[in-house]
Amino acid sequence: MGLTVLSVLSLFLLNITLCCGDTQDAELSLKPNVSHLFAGESVTFICDMREGNATDWLYKFNWNDQEMISLTKSSSYSLYLTVELSGNYQCIGRRNGLNDFTKQSNNLTLSISALRPTATITADRTTIPVGGSVTLTCSVQGSAGWTYDWFRQVPDSREVAINTNTLQNFISVSDEGIYRCRGRRGNPVFFTNLSKVYHIQKTFTE
Repeated sequence: MGLTVLSVLSLFLLNITLCCGDTQDAELSLKPNVSHLFAGESVTFICDMREGNATDWLYKFNWNDQEMISLTKSSSYSLYLTVELSGNYQCIGRRNGLNDFTKQSNNLTLSISALRPTATITADRTTIPVGGSVTLTCSVQGSAGWTYDWFRQVPDSREVAINTNTLQNFISVSDEGIYRCRGRRGNPVFFTNLSKVYHIQKTFTE
């Protein structure tokens, strides 16, 4: 008798699992993978059901519990950001052919600033010693995930790029001049404002 009851209970629990799924078993991720963003950036939400193939599911994307996209075959959704789109995001998947089998993802909270950020340039010294160099550092306060562009004003007053899309936020320079930098991230690329200029001079005597 006990074995029969156990078998029935197991089948009942299995039926609940197939019907309703695990409400926190899906994963919503963001590209670029940062939470502090700026108006004018583009992001892509990626929904992973962690079961079967991506094509086995239909996807719904929500913002602040409101439906943005309903039952699409695509597991990703790209969005051009405005300040008003700050808030919580979630995806829900429905298994093809099983209308009652759904999974809900984690929530992602995005903070979107109105003003384009400005890069900041600093240096470990203002003069280049004989035979030496100066290290310049570029930063974007309050956010991450940037790569960096570097510019130098040449003697004829033109500003030229000396390094672009570098992962490191610092460079070593041995030529005097006027330097600036900026950050970039995302696809399509979003640029920060250029930093203020930084004057580097060369020392000609020991």
